[in-house]
Amino acid sequence: MKKSIYQTQENLVLQLSNHALRIPSFFQVVKASFLKDIKIFFKYKANFISNFIRAFAFIAVFYLFAISFKFKQGTNDKTSMLLFFLSGLIIIMYDGAAFWGPVETVNRDLYNGTLEYVYSNPSSRIAYFIGGTFSEAFYASYLNLPLLLVLLFLGKASFTNALLIIGVLLATNLVLTGIGVMMANLTVLWKQTRSLLNVITNLFLFTSGFLIPIQSFPHPLVIFSYFIPYTWGIELIRVYLFGTTYSPLLPIEIEWALLFFQVIIAWALAILLTRKSEQRIKKTGLHLI
Repeated sequence: MKKSIYQTQENLVLQLSNHALRIPSFFQVVKASFLKDIKIFFKYKANFISNFIRAFAFIAVFYLFAISFKFKQGTNDKTSMLLFFLSGLIIIMYDGAAFWGPVETVNRDLYNGTLEYVYSNPSSRIAYFIGGTFSEAFYASYLNLPLLLVLLFLGKASFTNALLIIGVLLATNLVLTGIGVMMANLTVLWKQTRSLLNVITNLFLFTSGFLIPIQSFPHPLVIFSYFIPYTWGIELIRVYLFGTTYSPLLPIEIEWALLFFQVIIAWALAILLTRKSEQRIKKTGLHLI
């Protein structure tokens, strides 16, 4: 016998109810958050083109630095000096993925009212933040591609060293995306974090060995630089670019171990802070002021 129209409607309502109650998986939330931001990045072509031009502008600016500065560390020819600066710049350029990108995403969603939905549904909050920080890291990698190619070409990196440099960039990005999740949660909790982020980014910039070799720092500042997220990424890239002409702070194996240790610490703190912020928001709600 054919089903009655009432049975058909009943089945349809049941199917819709089951669909509505289906909670998106962790990876579905990451994917949706990632693709949302990627579409926004490429939608505004003027910003995209200007950011691409900025990468070439930085190469030109640091070429001027390279012909003006001299250090005690390693050789002081123009190519080596340019490689010294660019090897730090390619790490520093990812600070948008760690700090400003996630903060801007949270601020945008907060003021648009969509962040309340993130905290009012049963899907993963950490997945939402991870998707946003991954999209920032992907966008930064795309813009840094010319910089990476210049580094590998000028440094005459072997295929093995090129892969190791890419591995360093990936590991450093894992640290930075973990920091990005932490910063996004602080923005949710405190709303206004720009001054704090300015202090942190400037501190990281000048103590990571980006502009001045860490070996030239006073000993207490050298120890402090060990805890800076950029330090080991910059160090390892220079090791694989300069070879025996560069004296690393520590044996290469230990520098890799410290980099991976930072990955673990960054993500452990990111997950902990996400849970803490979620508990607080469920009690107090989201407020713009």
